[in-house]
Amino acid sequence: MQNVAQQDIAHQGEPGQTKKSTLKSKIIAAWTLGLFALAISGYIGQLSEQYWQFNWQNRAMIQAFIMSGMVGFGIWFLRYKIDKNIPISIGLGHWKISLTKFLIGLGLILVPIIITVSSSLIFGWNNITFNLNGELLRSFFIGFGIVFLFEAFPEELLFRGYMYSHLNTKYKRWISSIFTVLLFLLLPVILVPLQKYILGMDVYIAGSNSVTLSYLLIMLFFGSFLQYLRIITKSIWTGIGFHALFVYFDRIMGSTSNNLIQLDTTGNQAPMQIVFATSLLILFGIVIFYPAISKKIIGWNEVEI
Repeated sequence: MQNVAQQDIAHQGEPGQTKKSTLKSKIIAAWTLGLFALAISGYIGQLSEQYWQFNWQNRAMIQAFIMSGMVGFGIWFLRYKIDKNIPISIGLGHWKISLTKFLIGLGLILVPIIITVSSSLIFGWNNITFNLNGELLRSFFIGFGIVFLFEAFPEELLFRGYMYSHLNTKYKRWISSIFTVLLFLLLPVILVPLQKYILGMDVYIAGSNSVTLSYLLIMLFFGSFLQYLRIITKSIWTGIGFHALFVYFDRIMGSTSNNLIQLDTTGNQAPMQIVFATSLLILFGIVIFYPAISKKIIGWNEVEI
Protein backbone atom coordinates (compact mmCIF):
# COMPACT_ATOMS: atom_id res chain seq x y z
CA MET A 1 0.00 0.00 0.00
CA GLN A 2 2.80 2.38 0.83
CA ASN A 3 4.50 1.75 -2.52
CA VAL A 4 1.22 2.37 -4.36
CA ALA A 5 0.71 5.67 -2.52
CA GLN A 6 4.23 6.78 -3.36
CA GLN A 7 3.64 5.97 -7.04
CA ASP A 8 0.40 7.98 -7.02
CA ILE A 9 2.20 10.99 -5.53
CA ALA A 10 4.95 10.70 -8.13
CA HIS A 11 2.40 10.57 -10.94
CA GLN A 12 0.59 13.63 -9.59
CA GLY A 13 3.74 15.70 -10.11
CA GLU A 14 4.28 14.61 -13.68
CA PRO A 15 1.75 16.85 -15.51
CA GLY A 16 3.18 20.06 -14.08
CA GLN A 17 6.73 18.90 -14.70
CA THR A 18 5.85 17.91 -18.26
CA LYS A 19 4.20 21.27 -18.90
CA LYS A 20 7.23 23.13 -17.57
CA SER A 21 9.58 20.96 -19.58
CA THR A 22 7.48 21.42 -22.73
CA LEU A 23 7.47 25.20 -22.30
CA LYS A 24 11.23 25.26 -21.85
CA SER A 25 11.68 23.13 -24.97
CA LYS A 26 9.48 25.45 -27.04
CA ILE A 27 11.32 28.58 -25.91
CA ILE A 28 14.68 26.98 -26.67
CA ALA A 29 13.40 25.82 -30.07
CA ALA A 30 12.12 29.30 -31.00
CA TRP A 31 15.28 31.05 -29.75
CA THR A 32 17.51 28.57 -31.62
CA LEU A 33 15.39 29.14 -34.72
CA GLY A 34 16.16 32.87 -34.53
CA LEU A 35 19.87 32.26 -34.00
CA PHE A 36 20.05 29.73 -36.83
CA ALA A 37 18.05 31.94 -39.24
CA LEU A 38 20.26 34.98 -38.59
CA ALA A 39 23.48 32.99 -38.92
CA ILE A 40 22.45 31.14 -42.10
CA SER A 41 20.92 34.18 -43.84
CA GLY A 42 24.02 36.26 -43.07
CA TYR A 43 26.36 33.50 -44.25
CA ILE A 44 24.50 32.96 -47.52
CA GLY A 45 24.39 36.72 -48.02
CA GLN A 46 28.17 36.96 -47.63
CA LEU A 47 28.72 34.06 -50.05
CA SER A 48 26.47 35.74 -52.62
CA GLU A 49 28.58 38.88 -52.40
CA GLN A 50 31.92 37.06 -52.56
CA TYR A 51 31.23 34.48 -55.26
CA TRP A 52 28.38 35.93 -57.29
CA GLN A 53 29.39 39.61 -57.02
CA PHE A 54 26.00 40.67 -55.72
CA ASN A 55 25.80 44.32 -54.64
CA TRP A 56 24.88 45.29 -51.10
CA GLN A 57 21.18 45.72 -51.84
CA ASN A 58 20.81 42.34 -53.56
CA ARG A 59 22.74 40.66 -50.74
CA ALA A 60 20.49 42.32 -48.16
CA MET A 61 17.37 41.23 -50.07
CA ILE A 62 18.54 37.61 -50.09
CA GLN A 63 19.25 37.74 -46.36
CA ALA A 64 15.86 39.33 -45.66
CA PHE A 65 13.87 36.72 -47.59
CA ILE A 66 15.80 33.84 -46.03
CA MET A 67 15.41 35.29 -42.53
CA SER A 68 11.66 35.89 -42.76
CA GLY A 69 11.13 32.64 -44.66
CA MET A 70 12.89 30.51 -42.06
CA VAL A 71 11.33 32.25 -39.07
CA GLY A 72 7.87 32.38 -40.64
CA PHE A 73 7.89 28.69 -41.53
CA GLY A 74 9.43 27.74 -38.18
CA ILE A 75 6.81 29.60 -36.15
CA TRP A 76 4.05 28.20 -38.37
CA PHE A 77 5.35 24.69 -37.73
CA LEU A 78 5.59 25.26 -33.97
CA ARG A 79 2.13 26.87 -33.80
CA TYR A 80 0.12 24.44 -35.91
CA LYS A 81 2.05 21.17 -35.68
CA ILE A 82 3.40 21.30 -32.13
CA ASP A 83 1.31 23.80 -30.12
CA LYS A 84 -2.05 23.08 -31.79
CA ASN A 85 -2.87 26.82 -31.49
CA ILE A 86 -2.20 26.99 -27.75
CA PRO A 87 -1.97 29.74 -26.59
CA ILE A 88 -4.84 31.10 -28.68
CA SER A 89 -2.98 34.26 -29.72
CA ILE A 90 0.65 35.27 -30.16
CA GLY A 91 -0.20 38.87 -31.05
CA LEU A 92 -0.81 38.59 -34.79
CA GLY A 93 -4.56 39.38 -34.83
CA HIS A 94 -6.97 40.26 -37.65
CA TRP A 95 -5.33 42.05 -40.58
CA LYS A 96 -7.44 45.24 -40.26
CA ILE A 97 -6.61 45.71 -36.58
CA SER A 98 -3.01 44.70 -37.24
CA LEU A 99 -2.67 47.30 -39.99
CA THR A 100 -3.98 50.02 -37.68
CA LYS A 101 -1.51 49.08 -34.97
CA PHE A 102 1.33 48.85 -37.49
CA LEU A 103 0.54 52.43 -38.55
CA ILE A 104 0.49 53.51 -34.90
CA GLY A 105 3.98 52.03 -34.53
CA LEU A 106 5.17 53.97 -37.58
CA GLY A 107 3.55 57.10 -36.17
CA LEU A 108 5.71 56.98 -33.05
CA ILE A 109 8.62 57.97 -35.32
CA LEU A 110 6.78 59.83 -38.09
CA VAL A 111 4.88 62.27 -35.84
CA PRO A 112 8.05 63.77 -34.25
CA ILE A 113 9.58 64.04 -37.76
CA ILE A 114 6.50 65.86 -39.10
CA ILE A 115 6.45 68.22 -36.09
CA THR A 116 10.18 68.95 -36.48
CA VAL A 117 10.07 69.58 -40.23
CA SER A 118 6.92 71.71 -39.96
CA SER A 119 8.47 73.82 -37.18
CA SER A 120 11.64 74.33 -39.23
CA LEU A 121 9.67 75.43 -42.29
CA ILE A 122 7.54 77.84 -40.24
CA PHE A 123 10.44 79.43 -38.32
CA GLY A 124 13.07 79.14 -41.05
CA TRP A 125 15.63 77.23 -38.98
CA ASN A 126 17.04 75.21 -41.86
CA ASN A 127 16.85 74.87 -45.62
CA ILE A 128 15.04 71.61 -46.28
CA THR A 129 15.05 69.72 -49.55
CA PHE A 130 12.56 66.92 -50.17
CA ASN A 131 14.23 64.30 -52.36
CA LEU A 132 11.15 62.59 -53.70
CA ASN A 133 12.42 61.52 -57.10
CA GLY A 134 11.38 58.11 -58.38
CA GLU A 135 14.75 56.39 -58.05
CA LEU A 136 15.28 57.49 -54.44
CA LEU A 137 11.74 56.55 -53.46
CA ARG A 138 12.23 53.13 -55.05
CA SER A 139 15.49 52.65 -53.15
CA PHE A 140 13.87 53.84 -49.93
CA PHE A 141 10.94 51.42 -50.09
CA ILE A 142 13.20 48.50 -51.05
CA GLY A 143 15.42 49.34 -48.08
CA PHE A 144 12.43 49.62 -45.78
CA GLY A 145 11.18 46.26 -47.03
CA ILE A 146 14.57 44.72 -46.29
CA VAL A 147 14.54 46.07 -42.73
CA PHE A 148 10.97 44.84 -42.30
CA LEU A 149 11.75 41.30 -43.50
CA PHE A 150 15.22 40.91 -42.00
CA GLU A 151 14.73 42.52 -38.59
CA ALA A 152 11.36 43.94 -37.60
CA PHE A 153 8.93 41.18 -38.58
CA PRO A 154 10.94 38.03 -37.71
CA GLU A 155 12.34 39.41 -34.44
CA GLU A 156 8.98 40.67 -33.17
CA LEU A 157 7.27 37.44 -34.24
CA LEU A 158 9.88 35.38 -32.39
CA PHE A 159 10.34 37.36 -29.19
CA ARG A 160 7.30 39.56 -28.51
CA GLY A 161 5.06 37.11 -30.34
CA TYR A 162 5.85 33.44 -29.83
CA MET A 163 8.22 33.44 -26.83
CA TYR A 164 6.42 36.05 -24.72
CA SER A 165 2.99 34.52 -25.36
CA HIS A 166 4.19 31.11 -24.27
CA LEU A 167 6.06 32.41 -21.25
CA ASN A 168 2.93 34.25 -20.14
CA THR A 169 0.99 30.98 -19.97
CA LYS A 170 3.26 29.91 -17.11
CA TYR A 171 4.63 33.11 -15.57
CA LYS A 172 3.18 36.46 -14.57
CA ARG A 173 3.21 39.16 -17.23
CA TRP A 174 6.07 41.15 -15.71
CA ILE A 175 8.24 38.05 -15.26
CA SER A 176 7.50 36.92 -18.82
CA SER A 177 8.49 40.38 -20.07
CA ILE A 178 11.83 40.27 -18.27
CA PHE A 179 12.58 36.81 -19.67
CA THR A 180 11.67 38.00 -23.17
CA VAL A 181 13.95 41.04 -23.00
CA LEU A 182 16.84 38.95 -21.64
CA LEU A 183 16.40 36.39 -24.43
CA PHE A 184 16.40 39.29 -26.90
CA LEU A 185 19.71 40.56 -25.45
CA LEU A 186 21.25 37.10 -25.45
CA LEU A 187 20.81 36.62 -29.20
CA PRO A 188 23.59 38.99 -30.42
CA VAL A 189 25.87 37.85 -27.58
CA ILE A 190 25.81 34.30 -28.99
CA LEU A 191 25.35 35.21 -32.66
CA VAL A 192 28.39 37.44 -33.15
CA PRO A 193 31.02 34.92 -31.89
CA LEU A 194 29.25 32.21 -33.91
CA GLN A 195 29.49 34.28 -37.08
CA LYS A 196 33.08 35.41 -36.46
CA TYR A 197 34.80 32.29 -35.16
CA ILE A 198 32.76 29.41 -36.60
CA LEU A 199 31.38 30.76 -39.89
CA GLY A 200 34.36 33.07 -40.50
CA MET A 201 32.18 36.06 -41.33
CA ASP A 202 33.02 39.74 -41.22
CA VAL A 203 30.80 41.15 -38.49
CA TYR A 204 29.86 44.78 -37.97
CA ILE A 205 27.37 45.63 -35.28
CA ALA A 206 26.71 49.26 -34.33
CA GLY A 207 30.07 50.33 -35.79
CA SER A 208 32.05 47.60 -34.04
CA ASN A 209 33.12 44.04 -34.81
CA SER A 210 31.98 42.83 -31.39
CA VAL A 211 29.06 43.27 -29.01
CA THR A 212 29.83 46.27 -26.78
CA LEU A 213 28.31 47.29 -23.46
CA SER A 214 26.85 50.46 -25.00
CA TYR A 215 25.16 48.34 -27.69
CA LEU A 216 23.64 46.04 -25.08
CA LEU A 217 22.34 49.03 -23.10
CA ILE A 218 20.70 50.44 -26.22
CA MET A 219 19.20 47.04 -26.98
CA LEU A 220 17.96 46.78 -23.38
CA PHE A 221 15.97 50.02 -23.63
CA PHE A 222 14.89 49.26 -27.20
CA GLY A 223 13.72 45.74 -26.32
CA SER A 224 11.97 46.94 -23.16
CA PHE A 225 10.01 49.58 -25.07
CA LEU A 226 9.02 47.06 -27.75
CA GLN A 227 7.89 44.67 -25.03
CA TYR A 228 5.81 47.43 -23.44
CA LEU A 229 4.16 48.16 -26.80
CA ARG A 230 3.34 44.46 -27.08
CA ILE A 231 1.65 44.48 -23.69
CA ILE A 232 -0.41 47.67 -23.93
CA THR A 233 -1.56 47.09 -27.53
CA LYS A 234 -1.82 43.28 -27.27
CA SER A 235 -0.25 43.06 -30.72
CA ILE A 236 3.19 42.55 -32.21
CA TRP A 237 2.36 44.87 -35.13
CA THR A 238 2.78 48.10 -33.18
CA GLY A 239 6.30 46.98 -32.32
CA ILE A 240 6.96 45.88 -35.91
CA GLY A 241 6.07 49.35 -37.22
CA PHE A 242 8.16 51.13 -34.60
CA HIS A 243 11.05 48.66 -34.96
CA ALA A 244 11.23 49.00 -38.75
CA LEU A 245 11.13 52.80 -38.89
CA PHE A 246 13.43 53.24 -35.88
CA VAL A 247 16.13 51.13 -37.55
CA TYR A 248 15.60 52.87 -40.90
CA PHE A 249 15.41 56.40 -39.52
CA ASP A 250 18.77 57.50 -40.99
CA ARG A 251 17.36 57.17 -44.51
CA ILE A 252 14.43 59.48 -43.77
CA MET A 253 16.14 62.61 -42.50
CA GLY A 254 19.79 63.65 -42.78
CA SER A 255 22.31 65.83 -44.54
CA THR A 256 22.89 63.86 -47.78
CA SER A 257 21.04 63.55 -51.06
CA ASN A 258 20.25 59.92 -50.14
CA ASN A 259 17.84 61.13 -47.44
CA LEU A 260 14.18 61.78 -48.25
CA ILE A 261 14.37 64.90 -46.10
CA GLN A 262 17.74 66.60 -46.66
CA LEU A 263 18.95 69.23 -44.22
CA ASP A 264 21.42 71.99 -45.04
CA THR A 265 24.55 71.41 -42.91
CA THR A 266 25.19 75.18 -42.79
CA GLY A 267 21.75 75.80 -41.29
CA ASN A 268 20.79 76.00 -37.63
CA GLN A 269 20.11 72.42 -36.60
CA ALA A 270 20.07 72.94 -32.82
CA PRO A 271 16.39 74.08 -32.63
CA MET A 272 15.37 71.17 -34.86
CA GLN A 273 17.20 68.69 -32.66
CA ILE A 274 15.55 70.14 -29.56
CA VAL A 275 12.07 70.02 -31.11
CA PHE A 276 12.58 66.46 -32.37
CA ALA A 277 13.92 65.21 -29.03
CA THR A 278 11.17 66.98 -27.09
CA SER A 279 8.33 65.74 -29.30
CA LEU A 280 9.78 62.22 -29.22
CA LEU A 281 9.99 62.25 -25.42
CA ILE A 282 6.44 63.63 -25.10
CA LEU A 283 5.11 60.93 -27.42
CA PHE A 284 7.00 58.22 -25.56
CA GLY A 285 5.70 59.63 -22.28
CA ILE A 286 2.14 59.45 -23.56
CA VAL A 287 2.69 55.80 -24.54
CA ILE A 288 4.28 54.91 -21.21
CA PHE A 289 1.60 56.63 -19.14
CA TYR A 290 -1.26 55.67 -21.46
CA PRO A 291 -2.63 53.01 -19.06
CA ALA A 292 -2.79 55.55 -16.24
CA ILE A 293 -4.30 58.23 -18.50
CA SER A 294 -6.93 55.87 -19.94
CA LYS A 295 -7.40 54.08 -16.60
CA LYS A 296 -6.59 50.83 -18.36
CA ILE A 297 -5.39 48.02 -16.12
CA ILE A 298 -2.37 46.20 -17.55
CA GLY A 299 -2.46 43.34 -15.07
CA TRP A 300 1.26 42.80 -14.55
CA ASN A 301 0.55 39.79 -12.33
CA GLU A 302 -1.80 38.08 -14.77
CA VAL A 303 -1.16 34.80 -16.55
CA GLU A 304 -2.85 34.23 -19.90
CA ILE A 305 -3.99 30.90 -21.29
